[in-house]
Amino acid sequence: MGEQKKITGVLVKKDKASIVSVADELEEYYKLLGCSLIEIVDRRIAPDHTKKLFSIVCDEEGLCKNEPRISAISSFGEIDLVGDLFITGASKNGHLTSLEADDADEILKACRMIPTERHPEGIMILTKCDQLM
Repeated sequence: MGEQKKITGVLVKKDKASIVSVADELEEYYKLLGCSLIEIVDRRIAPDHTKKLFSIVCDEEGLCKNEPRISAISSFGEIDLVGDLFITGASKNGHLTSLEADDADEILKACRMIPTERHPEGIMILTKCDQLM
């Protein structure tokens, strides 16, 4: 048996954002995000100097949960995504790619602990996450 392919990306959870490597398998994404249905969306994340395209694995049912949690906002402060996120390099031919170290560092800089009414202690939110125009 061959070695299992790993993918490296930034995992954004309620209380932190970190660089993780996981097996590049659907079941692993479900486990990582704690959900049973994912969606993969492409976004531009502009941490100040770049507008590169990234793929984000997110919980497709995040809005249906008892307490949806904002996890990404646009450059204009609009809510974009909810629930835990796994950010990777842009997909190529339908396959996710690992983040380059510099890109991962820039994405981590774009993540901020932001207090909300429901979470005054703050929740981790990816900022400057923009849909493609």
